[in-house]
Amino acid sequence: MGFMGLDVALIYWAFKRNYRDAKIFEQINLTSNELVLERVYPSGRRQVWEFNPFWVSIGLEEHSSGSTKMQITSHGKSMYFGSFLSDDEKREFTAVLKREIKHANLSLRPN
Repeated sequence: MGFMGLDVALIYWAFKRNYRDAKIFEQINLTSNELVLERVYPSGRRQVWEFNPFWVSIGLEEHSSGSTKMQITSHGKSMYFGSFLSDDEKREFTAVLKREIKHANLSLRPN
């Protein structure tokens, strides 16, 4: 009976943790001058990364299992983002973000 109570408590904790982790969100803002990635944790803590869109590269790692990871690379440093998206959403978002960065870079060039 004691072990059953421990099992129930662990399952309850796992669901609470999963619900709390689901509250993490990221926001990307892109202008012709900068790309800003902001990550907000359930605690309210924020992390902000700023990139020059001219020097940024967006990549999608595809693993043999079918899982994917999106990453931003600039000046030899990389970071992963969007881990909460499905693999199909990551593929679509990567394509859209690459296109928008290319468009932002073209708007910087003189005519």
